Amino acid sequence: MLKQWEELPEYMRVEEVRPYWESLNKKRGQLLLKRIFDIVVALILLIVLAVPMLILAVWIKLDSEGPVFYRQERVK
Repeated sequence: MLKQWEELPEYMRVEEVRPYWESLNKKRGQLLLKRIFDIVVALILLIVLAVPMLILAVWIKLDSEGPVFYRQERVK
């Protein structure tokens, strides 16, 4: 969430940043509602899409001998 001006790190508390911080500070309620909306929509989509993902995972497992998720080691 949006921190108070005094809580910002020293390198961010400069006069060039202050107008942007004040603009965001006025919209705190809107930012909170947007955050809640984002989390709720993400949870709903995760629940809705979990069923097709599970079906695809079972389908892949039945169709091929390997694992559902492909893994390989990185070459340095």
